[in-house]
Amino acid sequence: GTYLIQSYIGTSLICCIPKYIAGVKVTTLSSTMFSGKDDLKNVVIPQVITSIPKGLLKECQSLESISIPFVGAKENTTGYDSVFGYIFGLNSNSSSSNKTSTGKYTHQYTDRYGSYYSYYIPKTLKYIRITKQLEIPANAFCNCDLIETIEIPINTKSIGEEAFYECNKLTKLNSDVNGQCIIPNEVLKIEASSFYKCESLSSIVMDESIASIAESAFSGCKMVKRINSDKDGIINVPKSCEQIGAYSFSGMGFI
Repeated sequence: GTYLIQSYIGTSLICCIPKYIAGVKVTTLSSTMFSGKDDLKNVVIPQVITSIPKGLLKECQSLESISIPFVGAKENTTGYDSVFGYIFGLNSNSSSSNKTSTGKYTHQYTDRYGSYYSYYIPKTLKYIRITKQLEIPANAFCNCDLIETIEIPINTKSIGEEAFYECNKLTKLNSDVNGQCIIPNEVLKIEASSFYKCESLSSIVMDESIASIAESAFSGCKMVKRINSDKDGIINVPKSCEQIGAYSFSGMGFI
């Protein structure tokens, strides 16, 4: 059998959800598990969890860091429930957009009918770690403009369109070096606008596996000074890259 956790009754500000309870695997979490836990600082959700309910962390508005197996409701979902903000609950669905987290809501997804989906992501949250998902969805962290550090699996296969769109406080992606973005070695394509206006990045590292860089992939990364180089002012595009889209590197300060 499997185990459903109904609530967190601990007093620690760090909650590490167990993989097993009394020898039974934990696979499901109640949507009200963290009800009233507005002082939690750190939550770790293990890889054995197969789905995360909408709004699981809605009341955890003091979070500083989080470790989760995947972005959104499930590992392979698409749509409004495939973005990071889903775990904090859907806050609006209207024809107007508050696109950044400087206001109350963070706009992360727009459907084909033009409806905007926005979420209340805590302004205190600075660190995110993804432990299992190898295909980072489109819009995954779109407009998460207060997040500073994100880690994704080193064997990530793909990064979707606008995945890190306007993450303008992002200073570390898979790196311990401030300002550095390291693209996982198994990623073959940098999708359109993946890192659009990541204005705090200063260095980008990508492997020879890269076959294409889509349009506007790094557009607006105005602080980037080097790509695949130890020296400022140098761009070394991988020799394996056969296609470079329009405006891929536009807006970089040294170009």
